[in-house]
Amino acid sequence: YLCRRWTAYIRQWSLMKNLIHIVDLEVNTIIGVYPEERNTSQLLIINVTVSHVLGSKIMSDCLDNTIDYYELESSIIDLVKNRKAHLIEVLAEEIASLILSIDAVEKVTVRIDKPGALRASRSAAIELVRTKD
Repeated sequence: YLCRRWTAYIRQWSLMKNLIHIVDLEVNTIIGVYPEERNTSQLLIINVTVSHVLGSKIMSDCLDNTIDYYELESSIIDLVKNRKAHLIEVLAEEIASLILSIDAVEKVTVRIDKPGALRASRSAAIELVRTKD
């Protein structure tokens, strides 16, 4: 009886999707189209939601069988700091592509806020959702 329940439990896990959230990641980088924006780094606030299926591997309780949050965060920081993009839209697309290159990832949502970009608003932001083809 217990064996059948455990097998059913594992089968149920294999069908479940999991979400990983990177919340309010603050990165200073060169971003913007105006000359004054290209001289000084600016703060970007990045939020990412990653939808993935790991199946029964997640039950192993082993970091090698999941997506490493630290590695994910480090990859995003490296991309943002080194890219020096003009538009946050382009940067969001590149972050989404980077994350979708991970095998287990099916879908990603990326939001980038650029505080102080507008006079009367807290920030300008872009949010996009991308899936694997």
